[in-house]
Amino acid sequence: MKDTFKDIFTSLTLIFIVCIILPPVLFADIKLNEVLVEPDQSVELLNTSTDEVDLSSWYIDDSGGTTYYTIPQNTIIHPGSCLVFSSNFNFNKASADTVRIFDNTAPPVSTLSALIDTFSYSKSPGDGISFIRSPDAHGEWTTASASLSFFNTIEETCLYFQPITPSPTPTPSPAPTVQNNNNSTNTKNIYISEAMVAPDTGNNEWVELYNDNAFDVNLIDWYIDDIAEGGSTQKKFSLLIPAYGYMTVDIKSAVFNNSGDEVRLLNPLGDLIDSFKYDFSEKGKSFGRESFNNSEFCLQESSKNKANNRCIEELDEESKQINDTDETISLESKPYISEVTKINTPTIDGKNYIEFNSTKTNDVLGASTLSYNHSQTDRKPILNSLLLISTSYSLLTLLSVSLKIKLRNEKNNSVSIHTLPRKLT
Repeated sequence: MKDTFKDIFTSLTLIFIVCIILPPVLFADIKLNEVLVEPDQSVELLNTSTDEVDLSSWYIDDSGGTTYYTIPQNTIIHPGSCLVFSSNFNFNKASADTVRIFDNTAPPVSTLSALIDTFSYSKSPGDGISFIRSPDAHGEWTTASASLSFFNTIEETCLYFQPITPSPTPTPSPAPTVQNNNNSTNTKNIYISEAMVAPDTGNNEWVELYNDNAFDVNLIDWYIDDIAEGGSTQKKFSLLIPAYGYMTVDIKSAVFNNSGDEVRLLNPLGDLIDSFKYDFSEKGKSFGRESFNNSEFCLQESSKNKANNRCIEELDEESKQINDTDETISLESKPYISEVTKINTPTIDGKNYIEFNSTKTNDVLGASTLSYNHSQTDRKPILNSLLLISTSYSLLTLLSVSLKIKLRNEKNNSVSIHTLPRKLT
């Protein structure tokens, strides 16, 4: 009986050690290795242990609040490898914030939550600039061009790739299911979406890829290259692209010529998957695909890790048309009189023969202000006519008055004769 209790106690102790003590030690080997605040917020985790760690229902959070990101189920991070998570983590750009990683013990808002790693910053270092640990996992935090899915100190991918070993016998196997780490070299619908071939001083070249599939695609040991046999070394990369999502390959050493070149995407076998050519470039501007229904690219304002902007040439043409329309309207518009408040009567000595004063100054098409300044030569015929009319009117008036006086006198004389009394005889 005594031995039985001893065995039970020993078993419980082992369970406690394995389940309670070892996991935190193992979880502590999961490190924040890179943080990108903008444009698309991303967090890179690195497993420094020698064991796989299940990150299912772990949490990525900022310094507080009620919203947080939950890592999907069946997310395994392999020893010595990394995983990159991109989402809207609500990291502050213009002010200080903290990036925190919690295991699946409890959500960040709970007092029981278990903090695994954390990093605080004062503000975003800028578009496409990451906070990184150098050396990886244990070094001091610094800033550098984003290199998600790559080790910070060496130009090699930190993503895990499980080689596919063919079965020695042709035994039938069940139909494969779609998983989040699809890595077929024949993966279809992976496109070059955008490329920065002439970055601003201090920034890296980059190529943005788009996954036009309903499942995540893990590209392992693919290549970015310039024109065939152009002399530049092919850039090997590995990248996990979410379904219908964008991800970017940052190129730390220059590959593309500013005066003209070709951007090519190659699979691990060296097969050409997608490409485009350009004859010129503009510093700080990217070449973006106009549509995934064709292979036309145009110069645009960069839109790293998101849908492309419109072509600069197209926007300039629209702006020119708007300016031309405004200029046409301005040339055709004419002043008008909206309200006449006073009419100055003509005078002989006045400089303005006719003058309209208006209290409004609005414009309308098809009318003009009535304000005339005539010379002495222009006024003379008019003045002569007015004098003639005035003289004639005066004569007619005098004649009319004379006739009235005459008629009145005759009437008075007639009345006077008929009213005289008859003389008596």
